[in-house]
Amino acid sequence: MEADRVRGTSPWLPWMLWSWVMGVTAGAAGMVGWAAAAMGLASGAALLRPSPHRLAALGVALAVGLGCLWGQVRSAPPDPWPAPATVTATLSVEQGGGGGVIAHASIDGQPWLLRLTRTPDDWVIGTQAQATLRLFPPHSSRNFGVSSFEDYLTREGIGATGYVKAVDWSAAPTSFRGGLQRWIWAQNPHHPAILTALGLGERGGLGRSERQLWQQSGVAHLLAISGLHVGLVIGGVFWVVGRGLPRLAPWWCQRHRIEAWAAGAGLLAGIAFGALAGWSVPTIRAVVMAAFLMAGWLFDRRHSPGLALAWAAAWLALADPADLLGPGFWLSFSAVGALLAALPLMTSALQRLPQFIRPAAAMVLATGVASLATAPWGIWFFGQIPSLSLPANAVAIPLTTFVLVPGVLAVAVLWALGLTTPAAAILAGLDYVIDLLERGLAWGLAWLPPWYPAIPAVLGASLLGLIGVGLALRGRSGAWRGGGLGVALAALAMALPNLPPQPADAPLLVALDVGQAQAVVIRGGDGHAWLIDAGGRSSPRFDPGFDAIAPALRALGVTRLDALVVSHRQQDHGGAAAGVLSAMPVGQIWAPPSLGEDPPGFWRALQRQAQRQGVEIVTLHRGMDRRAGVLAVQVLWPPAEGGGSGNGNSLVLAVDFPLGRWLLPGDLERRQEGQIDWPRAEGMLMPHHGSRTSSTPAMVAAVAPRRVLVSAGYLNRYGFPAPEVVARYLALGGRVWNTADGGAIAVSQGGVRQARDTAPEALTLWRWAVPWARSESSP
Repeated sequence: MEADRVRGTSPWLPWMLWSWVMGVTAGAAGMVGWAAAAMGLASGAALLRPSPHRLAALGVALAVGLGCLWGQVRSAPPDPWPAPATVTATLSVEQGGGGGVIAHASIDGQPWLLRLTRTPDDWVIGTQAQATLRLFPPHSSRNFGVSSFEDYLTREGIGATGYVKAVDWSAAPTSFRGGLQRWIWAQNPHHPAILTALGLGERGGLGRSERQLWQQSGVAHLLAISGLHVGLVIGGVFWVVGRGLPRLAPWWCQRHRIEAWAAGAGLLAGIAFGALAGWSVPTIRAVVMAAFLMAGWLFDRRHSPGLALAWAAAWLALADPADLLGPGFWLSFSAVGALLAALPLMTSALQRLPQFIRPAAAMVLATGVASLATAPWGIWFFGQIPSLSLPANAVAIPLTTFVLVPGVLAVAVLWALGLTTPAAAILAGLDYVIDLLERGLAWGLAWLPPWYPAIPAVLGASLLGLIGVGLALRGRSGAWRGGGLGVALAALAMALPNLPPQPADAPLLVALDVGQAQAVVIRGGDGHAWLIDAGGRSSPRFDPGFDAIAPALRALGVTRLDALVVSHRQQDHGGAAAGVLSAMPVGQIWAPPSLGEDPPGFWRALQRQAQRQGVEIVTLHRGMDRRAGVLAVQVLWPPAEGGGSGNGNSLVLAVDFPLGRWLLPGDLERRQEGQIDWPRAEGMLMPHHGSRTSSTPAMVAAVAPRRVLVSAGYLNRYGFPAPEVVARYLALGGRVWNTADGGAIAVSQGGVRQARDTAPEALTLWRWAVPWARSESSP
């Protein structure tokens, strides 16, 4: 007998609900073929079972199919902004502050949702403005096995990105949320972004260092208005009403069900809190989950938590299919599901403990269960396991639950009543508490840094698949078994686009997609790897080395570099090198002699980081060679005395490994090209991103590469690569691939692939089942 089946409920209902959720996930991800395969399997199973099971299996197949159609239709991205343009728009800020916002805009009478940077610091939620904007189609770098910012833009329905060139007029926000956010920032606390995140669900003002601290500690989930915050509000009101009414009006409680009234009051409080938080997606998700979980109290039924969770997931899939592709949905449902599943065991364990330590023990147990349940998703979506998560959450969750969130809510109430003096005093106290918490997190991270596994998508999917199959086979009810099957299928559906282009033991060369910059990883397949250049420009919110290049390397199975090479002094070739060095072990740093002369700022930062980590810096010049396993390199340029100025001093490397000889010439110019005795090569990186100042006919003819890779930015202002330069290579029989067109470029023994070729709509069953189907793509 299934312990938590609801009276009158079909045992197949949870399966149908989770089948609907998985169909929506497949449709939203573009995995229509996989959804069709699932429908076929369910329909085939229906033909082999007795009549009741046949109808149920057909219902499951129908749920998958309808969900797939719904997910595909509702998650279709908005029409993107057609081309770069300067426009004047009327704006209403929806999210953000402190330099970047998401805003609704009216442009020539048409509504748009925009993501804007370089905004005034006083733009907060609800600000109205008219501004001159520079807008671009939504686009971002795409690398193998890591999430793309472009996916986030699509999920959020953002049709254009850009920046503010000029503000014609700006009006203060009239909304309660905007006014409170502006007031909090005006008090000049040390942690305004944390305070607004806790009270308003607004994380747009978080700086990179603070966001990284909370993420690496495993407590970043506390900054989203989620189940923890909503549960605190609903549970608190439920407890107050349930305990207070019998004492205040016992005669009234004798004629009414006090539990139903307490549940109703709690839900109303949760809805009000959701409105304060701006009804962000995490807030909606949390309120819906709480509503279904408390519905039993309102309707006086023996309620199944597992079934309630399935209903909540199905409703959210109906309301916002794109949300199923982000981390929030799966983190929330995994944590709540694990806590509900483990509740009997936790209760039994707590009853054996003395009364006075049960609250603390319950908090530790709940934190451990939720951390274990969400760890596979953390590996998958964020590429890390926060080693500090359990102790950090054991401190941060009670502190947030009983001090920070109630304190911020008290500030909001006092501010609304005009009592700004006590509100400011409470705010200052909360700011001090946050400061102490962050100091503790930083100290803990020094002892327990996060673990960054290789190929995290495969590891995360494998763990999720095992958990899902275990639940599907051994779940104590249909709701849990259906949920387990859903998790297993989700792991399969979303893992396929994140598979690495080749196994870790195969040689590989990948030109990473880093915009108008350059970073090339060469992997020997024997545990050795080099990174040639780590270009990019860091900002207070983003370090391309730590936040983009290092995760892309791990997704390719590279967790240690034998050498990190900086070819020359330009920012787009070495600006992110210090971030890479801080993110993973590096054997040596290689550079040309010219970097020691009047070193640029990024080189000085790299030298400081290398000194802290004890990494040797080696100067390379013409005639030198190096080897690491099957990787061998000869330095063709510059000479020891220097090769000129600027780009003329670029390192030119000839790398020999199992994929043949490849040339990496940096930004070398035509004058220096004429001074090199060029060897023939299987492939090369186009010099200087395809500039007209490089790739002379003599050099192209001497090398005669069959494969030519271009690292260039999307719609870059230089027009790289120049059409006549590309034609020069094509005329000699070469094939050209550009990161601006298809994302990162992977060269392996199976051919050439680009990261955008692995988009969900490009995946088919036969492509992954038949090895020879992975042939070299067209240029």
